Amino acid sequence: MVHLRWPGGSREFSFDELGVNAGTSDRELKARLAARLEVSAKQLGELVVDRRPHGDIVVRPPAIYG
Repeated sequence: MVHLRWPGGSREFSFDELGVNAGTSDRELKARLAARLEVSAKQLGELVVDRRPHGDIVVRPPAIYG
């Protein structure tokens, strides 16, 4: 499962839905998400790809501390 935190909410996609797997590169994953959302891949450029131990992937804005 790919969980996307995107401005205004979050969405979930199955690996099959995006045509990816747990080993897909961050760049390719963002390209597939951008195509699915019909936005430029550049718009997802600052997002962090967080691969969870159980196999899911979370794509989210970077954490800001302080």
